[in-house]
Amino acid sequence: MEPAAPAPAGLPKPPALRRGAGRRRSGAKTGATASGAAASEASLDSGFVFTTAVGSPIDPRNPNRHWYAVRKRTGLDGYRFHDLRHSFVSLLLDLGVPPHTVREVAGHSDLQVTLGVYAHASVDEKRSALARLSELLR
Repeated sequence: MEPAAPAPAGLPKPPALRRGAGRRRSGAKTGATASGAAASEASLDSGFVFTTAVGSPIDPRNPNRHWYAVRKRTGLDGYRFHDLRHSFVSLLLDLGVPPHTVREVAGHSDLQVTLGVYAHASVDEKRSALARLSELLR
């Protein structure tokens, strides 16, 4: 499988993430020293979706560390953190988002990665395809 390409600069964040970043930004301004607040503000605007409490990039192992506790608490034992990425991409495709857009959002280097790994037909898509074919053959 191809390694994920960096997300393009200027990739828009969903509104829920923008709202969350605004709350963190205001908390960083009030709870940090002047120099710390300036550094935090610069990091918050760096384009990272997941950051530390002060807005700096996280250690790549941190999501997994937190995921173990979350999955135990929620009864999701057996699911990997990476499974969230698979669900995210699969849901976008199920919503009808064009594959080239999903490829960019996921950071895949090639459209074949997006389509080959994630574009499996759902049961509803299969039913719909067969119903359309049935209509055509009547």
